[in-house]
Amino acid sequence: MNLVLFDIDYTILKGVKVHGDAFDYAFKKVYGADISHKAINCQGMVDTEIIYKVLRLAGLNDSEIKLRFEECVSVICEYYDKNKYNEHLIVLPGVKELFKALKGKVIIGLLTGNIEHIAHGKLMLLGIDDFIQIGGYGLDSDNRTGVAKAALKKAKNIADIESVFVFGDTPKDIIAGHSIGAKAIAVMTGKYGKNELKHADYILKDLTDTKK
Repeated sequence: MNLVLFDIDYTILKGVKVHGDAFDYAFKKVYGADISHKAINCQGMVDTEIIYKVLRLAGLNDSEIKLRFEECVSVICEYYDKNKYNEHLIVLPGVKELFKALKGKVIIGLLTGNIEHIAHGKLMLLGIDDFIQIGGYGLDSDNRTGVAKAALKKAKNIADIESVFVFGDTPKDIIAGHSIGAKAIAVMTGKYGKNELKHADYILKDLTDTKK
């Protein structure tokens, strides 16, 4: 069985705002840190990594961050749940059609930096969560390569995996895909163009050409 893993933000969907707001709310409530996630470039990063890097900028050390990390994650998820219906999420072109074409033929999974609860919250809002069978998430590791390895391990627990394909919109998605021996398929639906995505095995404008 083949495994196909998808990034979420700017690969499957766009229009995310509440997720970022949840970070900022939790930083202030849990750590008393008046700082925004926008203080760093979050593109391709996982949520664990974002939390640590932003809070380090706010002057906290790793021990202080770790002490209240689980509380921080809990507050992020609670904030997202309370405010998720204020999102204006849009499924990117071709995604639903591709999922329908792949369903039953491959294992469809996620390779995302999102906390698992938030990842599925986004997909449920758009009515596409039922396509997903497994996933690597932002609490599985503090980097995307580690998340990729976690996703592959979970997939191997349910099937014999022959080949792996990773869809993403950032250079870090490509690196993560190659780290597990996957073919990396880059889509230019995010903030990166052909030059930044040149190490991908394939580069697509978007996912509208399902046959391709």
